[in-house]
Amino acid sequence: MSDYSHLHAISGNLGSSFFSEHMQLEGVGRLVCVPATRYYYNGLDRPEKNHALFQYTMAGTGSIRIGNEHAKLLPGQAFMVGIPGDHEYFLDPRDKEWDFYYLMLRGDWGLCLLEQIIENTGNIISIDEHSMPIRLLKDIHGHARTHNVGDCCRASLMAYQFLMELYRFSFDVMMEKYPPLVRQAIDIIQDEYATLDGIKILAARLQVSEAHLIRTFTRYVGIPPGKYLHNTRLEHAVWLLQNTFDTLDEIAVKVGFTGGNYLGKLLRQRLDGPTLKYRTLRGSPALR
Repeated sequence: MSDYSHLHAISGNLGSSFFSEHMQLEGVGRLVCVPATRYYYNGLDRPEKNHALFQYTMAGTGSIRIGNEHAKLLPGQAFMVGIPGDHEYFLDPRDKEWDFYYLMLRGDWGLCLLEQIIENTGNIISIDEHSMPIRLLKDIHGHARTHNVGDCCRASLMAYQFLMELYRFSFDVMMEKYPPLVRQAIDIIQDEYATLDGIKILAARLQVSEAHLIRTFTRYVGIPPGKYLHNTRLEHAVWLLQNTFDTLDEIAVKVGFTGGNYLGKLLRQRLDGPTLKYRTLRGSPALR
């Protein structure tokens, strides 16, 4: 039996350029490497562009350098990087084995979301093998092995689901670092972004002064709560734009903006182009 098993299941030819512009699941697999395989990648030397990589260690040990930081990758740890990038990951000849799953994405949207996840957790995270993101990663790999992934819509949907589960995990990690006041404020904004009538009302509900809320929130989150509310509404607007047939006026009502014209201006700035171009997954199954 070979010491080097490679299950590269999804090629980059699955999706059209229209789909891959935003997000395409390009590769998923599991590798078991030993020193004889000489496993080594440098993010500045790879030919891929606009790619994102997630790699999760099941057993053994790997090594990684990101910028000036060096780390060992132990079982239950994953790393996330954008490609190209100033990093290298490899099996050290002194280590006996590295057994891991990997998932490779291509496209602007996937890379952007991965950057948000990294901002929440850092490039290296500890994550339980039985957590939802890793269970979904294994499920995607299983589908790929049995050739159940055969079209760009399905592949993009699976990639979206994985990234959203990973984002939820990263959000929970980030929330643990915040004091109760900030966590409560974020919970209310996330639950009531469409109807919340300003930060003054939010502060009153939390029984603190508006100035204290803004000061504390900004200190830990990096932006004031008003900006966080605005960004939350915009993120949901982008999701509705890509996954429903709603007009801009209808989306504006659903997320809490004043009207479709104003929302359209914000979306054009956010997406750097006409909003119609970004109705990427219209006609595909609803995403949950």
